[in-house]
Amino acid sequence: MPIEAAKQWNSESSSDVLVLAVPSDWRSSSSVAEVDSKTSGWLGKLLESDEISTKPNKTASLLAPPGLSVRLLVLVGIGDIQGYDPSTAYRAAGSAAKVVGGKQRQRVTFLGFVGEE
Repeated sequence: MPIEAAKQWNSESSSDVLVLAVPSDWRSSSSVAEVDSKTSGWLGKLLESDEISTKPNKTASLLAPPGLSVRLLVLVGIGDIQGYDPSTAYRAAGSAAKVVGGKQRQRVTFLGFVGEE
């Protein structure tokens, strides 16, 4: 299963899974804003509902998100961006990998884990 880390989402990507890092102040995240735009506000509505946790390492799997070419969108909380460091990214990515690693995947893209804020 090829894995890539991206700073921007490529809608032409051949990924079948997108893993998105979601900070507690998700409105300030350019990665979240980008995916929210592609889903015509669907993602923002879900996050505003507080049904999805942004606490570190908490995950939510969403099947066939509208406006995205992926079959699965995995959201993983990274908590407060002020305390974000490589170990936070590592643990969050590991939590998401547990979710996506149980099945055969064509390609998995991790977005918002590096070089954004």
